[in-house]
Amino acid sequence: MKESKLLSLCLTTLLIAFAFNAELVLGGSDDDAVFLERNVNCEIKGSNEAETEYYEKIEVLNRDGDYLALKIIWESSLLELKDFSARLYDANGELVKELEKDDGKKLCGFGSYEVYADYCYNIFAFSRDIYPYTVEYSYKTKRKTLFQWPDWRPQSYVPVRHAKYTLTTDDDFVFDYKSSDMVPPPDTISSDGKKIYTWELNDVPELEEGDYASFIEFGGIAIQFAPAEYKLGGYKFDGSSWNKLSQGNYIMVHECFELSDKQEKFMGKIVAESETEKEICRNLHRRLSELSRYVAIHTGIGGWQPHKSRDTFERGYGDCKDLSSLYVSMLRFAGLDAKYVLLSTRDAGITDPDFPSLARFNHAILFAVADGDTLWIDPTRNDCDIGELPWQDENTYALVVDPMSGCLLRTDSSTAEENLIVRKTELWPQKNRSVDVKMEYYLTGNPRDLFSGGIAAFSEINRHNILTNNIFELCDKFLVDSLDFPKVEIDQPVQKLKLYGRIRSAVHRIGKKQILDLTFLDYESKKKHYIDPETYKQPLEYLFPKKLVDTVIVHLPDGKTVVEMPDTTRIEDSIGVYKICCQVSDSIVLLTREVGNYQYRIMPEGFSEYFDHRDKIKGIDELYLKLGNR
Repeated sequence: MKESKLLSLCLTTLLIAFAFNAELVLGGSDDDAVFLERNVNCEIKGSNEAETEYYEKIEVLNRDGDYLALKIIWESSLLELKDFSARLYDANGELVKELEKDDGKKLCGFGSYEVYADYCYNIFAFSRDIYPYTVEYSYKTKRKTLFQWPDWRPQSYVPVRHAKYTLTTDDDFVFDYKSSDMVPPPDTISSDGKKIYTWELNDVPELEEGDYASFIEFGGIAIQFAPAEYKLGGYKFDGSSWNKLSQGNYIMVHECFELSDKQEKFMGKIVAESETEKEICRNLHRRLSELSRYVAIHTGIGGWQPHKSRDTFERGYGDCKDLSSLYVSMLRFAGLDAKYVLLSTRDAGITDPDFPSLARFNHAILFAVADGDTLWIDPTRNDCDIGELPWQDENTYALVVDPMSGCLLRTDSSTAEENLIVRKTELWPQKNRSVDVKMEYYLTGNPRDLFSGGIAAFSEINRHNILTNNIFELCDKFLVDSLDFPKVEIDQPVQKLKLYGRIRSAVHRIGKKQILDLTFLDYESKKKHYIDPETYKQPLEYLFPKKLVDTVIVHLPDGKTVVEMPDTTRIEDSIGVYKICCQVSDSIVLLTREVGNYQYRIMPEGFSEYFDHRDKIKGIDELYLKLGNR
């Protein structure tokens, strides 16, 4: 257990560093690095295995490109790393360091969103602070199933000078592929009973932001692959349609739905205590959340196949597949129509509805028809009520696993009104130009889940840093003195939070007047996108619709009054809302705001409307109060 926690901490640290550096690239200089070569050579062995060779050559130009000197390669019981070598060269092309397979760090035993995963991580890293330098990676993997044949995505957040994908198959191997508009048709040759397909690209443009948008759906450069027939263990899957893929998955999982006598007794008691079908779902979710926890343990094809429901119930733990099949089996025993569902979470990229493939599905949840309504449930999230999905699960594609009615659906989408951040702030400007701050938050929907799921697991010190820098986008001037929040149960819709702190410098003197700078209150301050609509071709991501309802009370110092304040303004359109009202009474200033967005993403064709919206509110939300003597 201690070793597992240590490994988890190490991997988390590495991945956070990786994500941080990647973010720097997104917002940094034009060229932090460049891929000189990015090549893949995949050979299908028989009808169910693949050996793939990778070669990458990267020139790192400054420290913001250092993350490309870190290589993380996944392994599982069905994906083996066969060979690995890497070299680092200085600016003159002289060899500085070499790495072999045994030089990597292998970390295993992690559970996460992956529905079909029992991954270990092989981590290889170079370190150098003299620029530029060049790294080369050469490695080979063996995939023991084509159950999740990966896409080819040659684009990166830095330029790619040359990219090539070579696919070798037997003449009679049947598969389908779909490429984006920017990928030319492959060169195809036949030789000695083999077919060789080659896709080749030069000067691949950089990826832009749009982290939760699928490259395929939104015009990025990618190729999807899918065999006509999948094999996994003793199971076969017909890849001709979503319904056929659903039927194949049902054959693999349906035996897991069998209940024990203990489960039936447990469920009978819940039914007796519940007056409606929704109450049955809620009471089951509450009870199982208390009794079970998320743990991923896999053997054989166990990374793909759930454990039996009765075993998961008896052990009290399981991964997303185990917990979803547990819920489905018990709800069906209660007479409800419950369905096991495979999900492509939004952070994994959106599944292409016109291309049946299991490549992107990385999670399992369920839904139940209760009192005429469809209730989605993510059993791995014991902080979400029934009918509520975390942001990763909502507004994305799900494959209903059923012998007859299997199909592709979109999960529910939340509205801005469901994702509320209600904030009350009191400010006391001080003579030393600092401002004492008291804040109270009331969070619902996704903001509540992000907070309770993100901050609660951290230490008190780290909570301050995360709150300030990551969750509510408060400026770095904000110093948190104390933080108070009660634990939220499943069926409590509101997360409450109180924090006390100060801004070290927010009162500025200009001549005889003072200006109280309130821009640190701007929830969207780090999310204002200044983009060129002529070159920006990927969607603008909002993560989810949300609304901030803000009340700010400023306690003016003795002898001070407000001589200039923001005008009352109301702007609302299909993009979002911005409302502001400011009133003064004696020594109190009352400022109320409503700021929100109504969409998950803005597509390029909607940029003109987005810019119109931004132009209307530009400057209005730069919050300042000019103070004078009373």
